[in-house]
Amino acid sequence: MQFSQIATHVEQLRPECTVEEVARLCVLALGMAEKEEELHDEESLFALLKDGSLKLKMSTDHHAAVKEELVEMTKTDPKDFQKEHIWTLVRAINVQDQLLQMYAGLEPLDRE
Repeated sequence: MQFSQIATHVEQLRPECTVEEVARLCVLALGMAEKEEELHDEESLFALLKDGSLKLKMSTDHHAAVKEELVEMTKTDPKDFQKEHIWTLVRAINVQDQLLQMYAGLEPLDRE
């Protein structure tokens, strides 16, 4: 299936989306689909888009929150660096990792 075909289906299912949002949803659907047939079936594609949109929204909300913490942390004198700053950096890396994995369609790495 061609990307343009998926985009056409996405536009039909989500006509309110901008061109950028359609492209983003297509990439998410491609990454999340386990079988190509899911991209052909309207109901399966809609479920992928709904699930992908929810995961993207959660990740971007989390990213925004961590970004605020990072901005505040940059205002701190480096001499006053504390353990909490390390955890903020670790969370920021984890959020970025989640977003990249979602777009790439990869399974999350086991963090144990």
